[in-house]
Amino acid sequence: LLGRPWLVKWWAEKKAAVLISWLVMMPKDAILDYNPRSDFISFKDGLALFVNMLDPSQPSQKRILYPNQWLEDGRILTWFIRKNDWDDDNSDTAKLLLLGSNSDDNSTSSVILFVRVGVSDFVCCGSCTASVADNPANNNKLVKLNLHLND
Repeated sequence: LLGRPWLVKWWAEKKAAVLISWLVMMPKDAILDYNPRSDFISFKDGLALFVNMLDPSQPSQKRILYPNQWLEDGRILTWFIRKNDWDDDNSDTAKLLLLGSNSDDNSTSSVILFVRVGVSDFVCCGSCTASVADNPANNNKLVKLNLHLND
């Protein structure tokens, strides 16, 4: 895999697809179709989020514009979503992420968080809700969110 970044990306995408196929009961001949660049897969009543963390043992040579970080002793993870996928809290994705984060709202969705360091395997961190971060992203094409672990 070394020296072939396209192969690493392909392998990472296949791992995400395998994880989702274990979570979701699908008909025998069904194919799970998703945009592998999205970092999430949407369902009618939930989301599966796939977050990549920098490997501290292999620092990147280029400046990372949107570094995901653990906050509050690992209870919150910063995550970035494209503005057009967020649509000022109005997109289906935004509604699923925010459902349950408002204490006045009795509705819930299933948002499951998977995290990996570098190109290692994803680890399921459990369910989460989201809120818009107080400090915005430095990139005007992204919205910075805080993912709050529920489990």
